[in-house]
Parts: sequence; C-alpha cells; structure tokens
Amino acid sequence: MPKIRQYAQRDARTDFRKAIEHARTDAEIRNTKVLAEEVGIPYTSFWRLLQEPEKMTLGQLRKLLKTIPLPAAAILAFVGYERKEVKSYE
Repeated sequence: MPKIRQYAQRDARTDFRKAIEHARTDAEIRNTKVLAEEVGIPYTSFWRLLQEPEKMTLGQLRKLLKTIPLPAAAILAFVGYERKEVKSYE
C-alpha cells in the first residue's frame, strides 16, 4: 500500500523503529533489553522511547547511533525530510 502524506509522521516513526530493530539484529544484539543496557538508558525508558521516538533527546540518539549504525535515510525521514529528499541518501 503506498504511503501518503497524511500519515507521514506515523510512517516515519514506524520505519525508524524497524530500522532500529534491523540494525540491532545486524549488530548481533539479541534483544531490546540488551540494547538498552549498551546504550546506557534504563530499559523502561528505552522502551517508551521506541514507542514515541520523537521524545528522544539528541544525546540519547547520539548514544544509540554509537551503539548501532542506522541508515542515514531512516534518520532523515524520521527528522522530517520528505521521501524525495531522502532518496539521495539511500
């Protein structure tokens, strides 16, 4: 089903979560609890941040990116860039 502009924020949030899960498995981190420990954020806070990643601070995002590499396209789409702008980073 094609993505429409009306749901852009929701879709970006979902894509960002999927990118985190994909990067976590690529980094051979077995579950989200272990990832939270490696990032240095309590698990309950980290779980809440995964549900609402727009509440993640820049410091928390920086810690996450040091632990697992995320594709630039996923980060840019989450921050608010449009799909056609992000395509050049894919």
